[in-house]
Amino acid sequence: MTMALIQMEEHRLVENLPLFMENLRSGRSLRNPRIQRKLHEDLDKNFGIIRSVYSDLLEKSNYDKNICAPMLKGIERQNLLMSLENNLYEFGQAIDKLRLATEQTPALSNKFLGFVEAIDIILLTLIDVINTQDPFNIQTLKEITSERKDLMAEIKAHYEAELTIEQQVSLINLVNLFESTIWIIKKISPLVIAPVPEPNQQG
Repeated sequence: MTMALIQMEEHRLVENLPLFMENLRSGRSLRNPRIQRKLHEDLDKNFGIIRSVYSDLLEKSNYDKNICAPMLKGIERQNLLMSLENNLYEFGQAIDKLRLATEQTPALSNKFLGFVEAIDIILLTLIDVINTQDPFNIQTLKEITSERKDLMAEIKAHYEAELTIEQQVSLINLVNLFESTIWIIKKISPLVIAPVPEPNQQG
């Protein structure tokens, strides 16, 4: 029962991660930057609590190999979720910095929301995988988190002519956060997919 409650709280926190993207999309984070900081602090604290609970359960199990596997998996998952949450916060900061720097050119400023939409789709697909374990969602998540080696070149070609050198540096930071966020979600994926039970062996 304890493990079930922990996982319910973990799922609740994961379902709050898209709020970072909603605050960016709606412009709330530009009007009130504190809103993202508060969300970051709350999620970081609660993910940390869950990680501590898994660690306590692991210790209470006396590190019995037969029962500690779920706790070890939980700790690994929390470490990645905490990294993901921090990346999403930093990603949001980078988006708002570029949008403010280009606010005199609204069409350019709004282009950066394309990054937000892409991350939002991936987060929502991750949540669908957690909630449904549907093979289609699992395959979709695998495909949209696959590596794109040409991403930086595509983005530079799309934005470079419209940005100052300083803004181009900020864009590089944004792309790095974008790519590392996708990489973390890719690492989380196997830890939220339920193992497929093996068929009973006929003796």
